Amino acid sequence: MCYGFVTFTFGSNVIRLGYLTGSEQLGKYYQRPGQSISGALTFALNEINSDSTILPNHKLVFISAETYGSEKESIRQTVELLKYNISVYIGPQETCIHEGRIASSFNLPMVSYYCSEADVSNKIQYPTFGRTKPTDSQISQSVVSILKTFNWKKITFIHSNDKDYKHTAETIYQLLLQHNLTVNFRKVYAGPYFHGHTENPFIRIVSETYIDTRSKY
Repeated sequence: MCYGFVTFTFGSNVIRLGYLTGSEQLGKYYQRPGQSISGALTFALNEINSDSTILPNHKLVFISAETYGSEKESIRQTVELLKYNISVYIGPQETCIHEGRIASSFNLPMVSYYCSEADVSNKIQYPTFGRTKPTDSQISQSVVSILKTFNWKKITFIHSNDKDYKHTAETIYQLLLQHNLTVNFRKVYAGPYFHGHTENPFIRIVSETYIDTRSKY
């Protein structure tokens, strides 16, 4: 269902943003990244609209579409937003491959704040797609670069078992091995972890590994 966080205005000086977000998911636990992003987007639009020097004689509004963390619903809402004559998509969230193709078909920019799919980096198939969250391979490369810069060759690799980060963790691990970095321990903790609300897994992991993390076997 599409709905607006602001009153719809359809004057010629209004620039409409189609906002694809997942703030809830039916039937199971959901991290709801859309909740924090929605606050940031609202703040940004208010800041821009209150400064007449940024977009003189124009106003930004956004029309929100709930995806419930579902690819099927995300695709449907991507199409639904077209009828509001939007100028750009903000999102989508977990998935973006099919949504990105829809956006490019209508020559509409799509700026995703969460999706890390590598396929959409292909600018031939996705010429209007942009992202603020790097792909798994880009994240992995940055981790390896830091380790090599400081000449850290033996490490303990700690990551969550949360399915949303499983692929990222495995990508980082494989890249560590490719660069001949020794993973003395690979420790997995039950996610999600909320500081102050669930048991801190890092105290136990550090106590088990700190002596031998960088030692030579």
